[in-house]
Amino acid sequence: MLRRFSTGPRKWTILACGPVQGCRQSIELDCESRSAHPYPGSRTRWPCAGSARRDAKAMNGTPVVNGFLVVRKPAQAFDETGRGAFTSRPPCHGGLCYAGVDRLAWFDVDEEHYGGGLPVDVSAARERARSHDTDDIGLPLCRTIKDTALLLAWSNRRANRNEVIAVRADALDEIKGQIEVPRLALDWIGVDVVAAGLGSLLLVAYYRPDLFSGWPERFGGSGLAASRLQAEEFTAVYRRLADYGSVEDLDESLGAPMVIDVARVDLPVRPGVDRSRLV
Repeated sequence: MLRRFSTGPRKWTILACGPVQGCRQSIELDCESRSAHPYPGSRTRWPCAGSARRDAKAMNGTPVVNGFLVVRKPAQAFDETGRGAFTSRPPCHGGLCYAGVDRLAWFDVDEEHYGGGLPVDVSAARERARSHDTDDIGLPLCRTIKDTALLLAWSNRRANRNEVIAVRADALDEIKGQIEVPRLALDWIGVDVVAAGLGSLLLVAYYRPDLFSGWPERFGGSGLAASRLQAEEFTAVYRRLADYGSVEDLDESLGAPMVIDVARVDLPVRPGVDRSRLV
């Protein structure tokens, strides 16, 4: 995980941190001079401790992600009518809300798509994202900032309910590929855990706090696990509850749960934005 500490006006020290090694690399950057659905997967490694190539790219000032999702903001991650698998209340408990990948990704775009109301350019951007969903992962990632901004603008055309997140996992590198984003503001907020056919395991804690007592509070304001270590501890609790039949079983034949780093992306697109200006 990358941690940022201000060392002066428009200057930051970036630390690459892992749960075991601690913060073992750093670089000071002068900012003035700098140029939706269940996701099956397999086991991955903690980003700092397990991936030297990712550290190197991040430390060179070029963050790497696997792609982008337009998701509902945490307190808006619900379907008012509660249709199908979508709940009619947000994933929140005691004022704390889940903030991972399982937040109605592409929901507002898909609604218009199935209703036949998408403009040609927005429909084409949606299809490009869906074209990368040709594997068993079930994670339709957008691969360009231009398409992501366009889909965000359309999603927020009536109300500012959506935001953009970037995802990063070693296991996604071969499946989805990597994207270097040298000029993008990324705020790495935490770690999610997703399982085949179930979506995010962390999400369950916010709807069943009676089973996962204290876990939303442990995740805190980020709405995610703070480290892979904490994510694995939570997954162990989930497995024990599944053994008792209290939660849905993990289908291990589809692969172990995937650990995914999640970052908020600063794309300030608001309702009424002129989409023709997006680049």
